[in-house]
This record gives sequence, structure tokens and C-alpha cells, in this order.
Amino acid sequence: MNDRGVMTVDLIFATLLIIIVAGSIVTVVSNRMDTTSQTEELSKARMTADNVAEAINKVYSSGTGHSANISLPNDIKGEKYYINVNSSGVYVTVGGMTGKSYIIPKKVSNSYLMDESQITMYCGSTYIIKNVNGSEGYNWIIITGS
Repeated sequence: MNDRGVMTVDLIFATLLIIIVAGSIVTVVSNRMDTTSQTEELSKARMTADNVAEAINKVYSSGTGHSANISLPNDIKGEKYYINVNSSGVYVTVGGMTGKSYIIPKKVSNSYLMDESQITMYCGSTYIIKNVNGSEGYNWIIITGS
């Protein structure tokens, strides 16, 4: 009679231990999957930033009067995003994370008044990037919605 009671306690203890270990493994795997999803989302944001930066650099390198159109995707992995462009780079913000792509340092503006500013670009929109010569002889990159 005593042996059956010991075996029952051992079985309960072993089952409890297995449940605790399995729960821990599920938690770790779940966290890793979330991290993988965030990494993929940020890498797609970085690719979008690289595309915008490449277009800006090509327009700038091609000289005065050159322009290009760029259309932004509607979303990144189902999330809305926005892009900020200033003289130091292109910053894409999605899901609380920010990806950066560098550009050739230059003056950027969102109007032909050529006042240096930060430009915000929104998902799903099309923009015209144009290289114009300013009054001081510097080239400016003008980014406007089309």
C-alpha cells in the first residue's frame, strides 16, 4: 500500500516538472518569434529608406534640373509608417522602431522657397524629387507630393 502512494507522488512531481519546463520553452519560443517578426519589419523599413535615399542621391548626382518620381508602399508588413528626410538622412518609423539610411549631405526642402526643413513623407503617396540651383549657387533637393 505504501509503494503505490510513493509512486503516485513521484508521478505527480514528474508531471508538474514537465509542465513547468514545457511552459518555459513555449515562452522562450514565443519571444523569439516576436523578435524575428520585428526584425523582418525593421529590415523592410530599412529597404524603403534605402530606396528613397538612393533616389535622392541619384537626383543630386545627376545635376541641376534632374528629377525623379518615387511611389511609397501602402504599408510595411500591414503597419502604417512615415518617412522623415533631412540633410543627414532618411528615417523610416514603423511600429515604434526607426530605420535610417544615409544620404549625401545636402540641403533639402519641401518647397521652392528653399528653406531648409525636415520633410515628412507618408505611406501610399507619390513624391517628386528635384535638383534645383539656389540663389547662393548651392544645389537643393526639393521633395514635393504629386
